[in-house]
Amino acid sequence: GARAIRAAQRRENDAATREAALQQRFREHVRKIAHEATNPLTVVKNRLELLGQQRADDTPLQDEMLLLNAELDRIDNLLRRASDLPVESAEAPSCRVTELLLEMRAVYGEALFAQHGIGFELRAARNVPDAAIPASALKQVLLNLLRNASEALQPGRRVTVSVMGTVILDGRAQVEIRVADNGPGLPADRLADLFSPRPSSKGGGHQGLGLSVVRDILAQSKASIMCRSQPGIGTSFQILVPLDQSGAVLHHVTESRS
Repeated sequence: GARAIRAAQRRENDAATREAALQQRFREHVRKIAHEATNPLTVVKNRLELLGQQRADDTPLQDEMLLLNAELDRIDNLLRRASDLPVESAEAPSCRVTELLLEMRAVYGEALFAQHGIGFELRAARNVPDAAIPASALKQVLLNLLRNASEALQPGRRVTVSVMGTVILDGRAQVEIRVADNGPGLPADRLADLFSPRPSSKGGGHQGLGLSVVRDILAQSKASIMCRSQPGIGTSFQILVPLDQSGAVLHHVTESRS
């Protein structure tokens, strides 16, 4: 019996050693990728800085440069977190939803929609409180949904993002965000397991993990997402994010439309 126990312990120790070695190899692999990725990021940031210096009097361009540099910094932070490298400062656990959407429209509105003849409209209620989710997390969620809509819609169609204000779900105040389009709708078989990882039918580099990742990101902030879709009518995603309860200040935001 003692020999059997010692043999079982050795097997457990060997398995733990192999697992630790695999984890270390993975971390080193990701660190290498993160390190190599900083080179093209640095080149792009330097080129943007040079362009900004050449057109220092172009205020709209300078504003675009600030947004683009912020996106590049976000990529850098994502790479660092993936490789377990230290980040200088932790991100705030809340965000101003409408301001985030305005920034996203400025950065992605042209590339995702206008260039493809797709309309994009942003509607925001007044006095939208902060949502209890990091800005980078909500941005990743919304960008997934907007990219999916851009790829699914034909020219002449429209996407509308609405910040509906506060709703109560199970006694808890939530910020409601809707992303709706008037496209072809989702196939019935896709709706059956919409938020499950599955092979993508888009081809190329798509892995079919987008909506699964969206659900997981929202779950980390105790947020939820629902989908309605009808063939020939369109698709709508409803996101409910808990309010930030750390402060009682409501931020006055005027309605913004594209």
